Amino acid sequence: MMTQMFYAGAAEVDITPPPGLPMDGYLARQGVSLGMHDPLLAGVLIVSDDEKRIALVTLDLLAVSAGFSDPLRGALAAQIGTSPAAIMVCPSHTHCGPSGLQNWFPPGDRPQLDSALASMMQTRILSAAQTALDSMMAVELVYTQGAVEGIGGDRNQPNTPGDQQVTTLCFRREDGKPVCILFHYACHPTVLGAATRYYSADFVGAARGRL
Repeated sequence: MMTQMFYAGAAEVDITPPPGLPMDGYLARQGVSLGMHDPLLAGVLIVSDDEKRIALVTLDLLAVSAGFSDPLRGALAAQIGTSPAAIMVCPSHTHCGPSGLQNWFPPGDRPQLDSALASMMQTRILSAAQTALDSMMAVELVYTQGAVEGIGGDRNQPNTPGDQQVTTLCFRREDGKPVCILFHYACHPTVLGAATRYYSADFVGAARGRL
């Protein structure tokens, strides 16, 4: 375990769009979204020391293209006082989010970016970023790693052990309560299959809720 002092603020916001939109993730899926199974969230974490400020944006989406992330990073950089290069945008890769925020999948279909959807999400993310910025406080960063079993596996080689390592970064207030917990686990969020036509953060959202 390693600890170090930083300043941090975090916030999350619901980015679930209305039903009726195409969904990303499965070529076999037919039809548009019928509604919401569980909310899609965006999380904003801002971290600084005495010299630099960085931000991490997490999204319950399959993926985003530069046409979405570049304007978002530029707007966030101006808002929080840093450079676009200091902002990382990280979709979870859930297969139950809306399409329209990336233009490379499915290959050959020439998918288009949905400007209205992108604008709605950017507005909400910027609102969350302001909340995170306004709530920044001194924190202690605690880094740990552990293992879980029985969740992930290799679908192409089921007899091959998968990566079971979980890494966590916890930003704690002086009283020990967490401001934010980041966790990383290498697993494809496809618990809900191609027949699902409801928005969902998949296992990532369930794990986040437990934490």
